Formats: sequence, structure tokens, C-alpha cells
Amino acid sequence: MTYAVTMLAASLLFLTSSSQGTRQTVRTIATDIQRADYEGDRAALKRLHAKLTPYVGDRDLASRVLYWRGFALWRRALNGFNDAADRKQIEEDLTQCVIDFREALARDPAFVDAKVGAASCLINDSVLHLKSNRTRAGELFAESTALFNEAFAAAPDNPRVLWVQGTNQWYAPPERGGGQ
Repeated sequence: MTYAVTMLAASLLFLTSSSQGTRQTVRTIATDIQRADYEGDRAALKRLHAKLTPYVGDRDLASRVLYWRGFALWRRALNGFNDAADRKQIEEDLTQCVIDFREALARDPAFVDAKVGAASCLINDSVLHLKSNRTRAGELFAESTALFNEAFAAAPDNPRVLWVQGTNQWYAPPERGGGQ
């Protein structure tokens, strides 16, 4: 079983008052998000983000629904970098996924995967601003670093934390301790 599937199952186990049908629908959409990400289907990721909207108001599901909404746009943005998508579209996706992750954290402050997702989106957004607005890029970088450090302190062995840490180190210049 993959980490993402395991995390999805674990993140939905605690739910008690939502109907079984609602939980199953959200699980199915999250699985579809994973598939669309794997296939690089950016249009499906956008559609699936929207498909989760009706479930954001479910008190028991909200933090996980918001996480998967954020995850869909996070992966859509990263796939957009690979596909040379319009930078404005990537920036919009990164902005919205940070909003979704922050809302997930507001409902469950201990949800490390949402915190590290927001940190990753912020650092990617900072890259988009490097040439056009270095001040904004610096602000986004600082915000990302703070969130990532909180996530790392809370769960240093979390695979999502380690994945983002590895990516950050890969792309960091050698003078900052990074490099391929």
C-alpha cells in the first residue's frame, strides 16, 4: 500500500458523524486526485478540486477535504512547472492551495501534512516571484521556511515532510547546502 493511500485511510478513520456514503465519496475523489496527479492530468486535478467543495462544510471531514483540495492544486501547479504551463495559472493554483491548506490547519492545527503542503506551495510561489518581485519572493520564502520548520519539528520522520525537505535541498544552491 502506498504512503498516500495509507495516509488517506488513516486521515479518514477518525470520522464518526459523517455518513458512510459521504466518507466513501470523499475517499473516491481523493483516489481520483492521486490518479490524475500520477497521469499529469491538470484539467482533472482542477475539476476534482471543485468536486470536493460540497464537503468542505462537513464538520468531521473538513480538514481532510481541504487538505485534498489543496493537494490537487499543489500537484496541478507542480505538474504545470513540468508542462511549461502559464505562470499566472500556476501562481493562482499555488495561492489557492495555500488557502486550502491553511483552512485545513485552522480546523486541525496538528495536521502536519497540511502544514508541509502549504510550505511547499509557498516556496514554489517564491520561485515564481524571483525575477519580478524579489521582495515578495523573500516574504514567501520566509513564510515557507517558518511553516516547514514547524512541520519538521512536529514530525521529523513524516514522509511528506522528508519529501519536501529533499526537494528543497535538491534545488537549493550549493552555497546554501543544497545541490543535486
